[in-house]
Amino acid sequence: MAVARSAGSSYHATDGAAYEVFLGRWTRLLAEPLLDFAAFPDAGRLLDVGCGTGALASAMAARWPGRQVVGMDIAPPYVAYARSHSDHENLVFDVADAARLPYADAFFAGAAAQLVLNFVPDPAQAAREMARVTRPGGRVAAYVWDYAEGMELIRRFWDAAADLDPAAADLDEGRRFPLCRPEPLAGLLREAGLAEVTIRPLLVPTVFRDFDDYWTPFLGGQGPAPGYALSLDEPRRAALREALAARLPVEELLRLAAPTDSVTLWALLRNRLQSGMTAAEAVETTVAEVGEAAPDSRLNVLLTDGTQLVATTWWHSLSVLCTEDSVVVASEPWDDDPRWQAIDDRQLVVASLRPDGPHATVRPLTSGPRSTMIEVHLPPDHAARSMRWR
Repeated sequence: MAVARSAGSSYHATDGAAYEVFLGRWTRLLAEPLLDFAAFPDAGRLLDVGCGTGALASAMAARWPGRQVVGMDIAPPYVAYARSHSDHENLVFDVADAARLPYADAFFAGAAAQLVLNFVPDPAQAAREMARVTRPGGRVAAYVWDYAEGMELIRRFWDAAADLDPAAADLDEGRRFPLCRPEPLAGLLREAGLAEVTIRPLLVPTVFRDFDDYWTPFLGGQGPAPGYALSLDEPRRAALREALAARLPVEELLRLAAPTDSVTLWALLRNRLQSGMTAAEAVETTVAEVGEAAPDSRLNVLLTDGTQLVATTWWHSLSVLCTEDSVVVASEPWDDDPRWQAIDDRQLVVASLRPDGPHATVRPLTSGPRSTMIEVHLPPDHAARSMRWR
């Protein structure tokens, strides 16, 4: 963010409600810190350039009810949303172009641009216009997302997208917008004739209810990342969702998803299988890591590729039945056969087909010795019916 004393957009903006879910909820959290930092003069009109759905303009109007506030944006759908959600008598919204502001010279005591300058075709002209309409001694403030590093919810998206589609890297805001760094932003304001430019970061936590609360806004089509997501066919979009979940560290996943979110868990498993882990290694490391971070989780996993079956017990139990021609893993016995063996909590069950017949092992979900508790050898001609799941 930058602030200084004074001396049409490339953003896909069609749905104000969708923008609110995607980024508007975070811009509202940033509005008050921006106003604190901007330190506008005590009197006079205020302008919100590129107001979007009205977060900053509404914060201005609420803080200073005796001052006239104007919010303007080039996107009619966003202006319509802002108007319909405002009840401030001192606030009006205009449809206008940031590069050709329809206001007189020195008309405002202060002007601010929230997350817009990098999307304006000519940001230098927009900065000059903000300076022009601000009176001498007034304040001009602007901030942009740090797409390259600090804006993690979008940074993670493009990293995952580029892994699947190298062409997606060309759409990444972190690469497209060098303006979204401290010195280029400060330089833009200085070149617009503004003095005493000060730079500082603004930080806001982006906390989501679950993984869907994080992912679903990307399907709203507002801005580059959601636009890219909607351009994909359903299989590619599903692969992107899975890749995005798999890239997040377990601690972040647990902040983004309920511990029982099966999509998140399976995305982690798939990522580890693709890295070369065996099924048993992928299941054990995933369950152990998630379980350590969230001990109250119910992490009961069953994974099979037709030749090996891996299952875990976590706040639950399993039963294993070893017979002459099969190894059966079940949530509970379905008959009175005395050969059923109960598998306690926090155990890993691995049943596999080998040349000499089926084998089943059970061991604790720990990093300790892999001691075999159950082992069954069957003749190879029984391999085809050696595992059943009920």
